[in-house]
Amino acid sequence: MPSASAVSFSRTGNRAGALRVTLLVYYLWKGWYGQVFEHQPRWIGSIAGSIGWVFNELNEAIGNTEPGHYEYPGIEKIGATLENDPSVKRFLTKQPET
Repeated sequence: MPSASAVSFSRTGNRAGALRVTLLVYYLWKGWYGQVFEHQPRWIGSIAGSIGWVFNELNEAIGNTEPGHYEYPGIEKIGATLENDPSVKRFLTKQPET
């Protein structure tokens, strides 16, 4: 069974899968579970190379192609777009039933 990495999704032409994997990993890395990545050498300071190409492609998709620029505007814009969708907002703001 192939691994569920952004690169393996890309190699099969499944860019939607690569995007979903990258959104999840970025959310975990920069958000709620950052401590899991703290002592992993490949995650210290920057994105890991295996999904770095997705970040670069997303930056290009939003028109940010300058070398040396901030690495994450593409993924952050895509994440914000997702979270600002009306259906997603309703889901995110729904209170659990008690």
